[in-house]
Amino acid sequence: MLDKDYQVRAFQALQATGGLIKPAALKTASSCIDLATSRQVQLAAMISSDVVYPPSISPEVTYIKSSPAALKNICEHAAALASLIEANATKSELIGIQIGWDVYCKVNHLPSDTQPQILVAITDDRKSGNLQSQLQLINTAPAAACFARVNAALKLVPPVLSDALIQEVRSVTTALQQQITACDTPAHDVEQLASNAANSVNAAHAAKDDAITIILLDSLTQGGSMNDAALTLLPDSVKSELLNRPS
Repeated sequence: MLDKDYQVRAFQALQATGGLIKPAALKTASSCIDLATSRQVQLAAMISSDVVYPPSISPEVTYIKSSPAALKNICEHAAALASLIEANATKSELIGIQIGWDVYCKVNHLPSDTQPQILVAITDDRKSGNLQSQLQLINTAPAAACFARVNAALKLVPPVLSDALIQEVRSVTTALQQQITACDTPAHDVEQLASNAANSVNAAHAAKDDAITIILLDSLTQGGSMNDAALTLLPDSVKSELLNRPS
């Protein structure tokens, strides 16, 4: 082990730096979680439970009330991606996925250079980066300031909401809606990446496990004390293939 000089130097460098680092894609996905969560909290704080809002701004109030749910979904998509990256970006998992994915490609007649989507998730943060950029563009400050004035006005006796303030509510809500809607496509891309990455991990693990099963049972069914017991575990189609192996 570590028979080459460059391996020794790499070992020393690893120890000096404190070990392996986290992929940039994990940091980006985690940033999306933080951004979506903070925007969600900010939006939820705009509507006051002890204020009766008039019909003139009812659509805007309804939208502000519902918008945290959209950001919660975005947060969940980013969290799913971050969880997958963190769980699989380790040396032991990467080795296991590589072994299983090679088997998966072989049995499904795929090109040997076909990449599992978990590799894309770990090494390429462009999709989560696009979502991060859009989340950063969500500016809740104008709407928060506007609704603070609305809430104060509606707590007066009698409540008074000027036409100018009504128009401002509509304007800031429209702007906010456009900013949140702009997150739909990149959020969907992150959701799909997380789903495809998870499927590739599951496929690799299943392929590795089944390949190990075949190799072990092939050995056990070639004679020896476990031969009969091993045969009882095999479906007929598998038994037929193994027992008709070339001599």
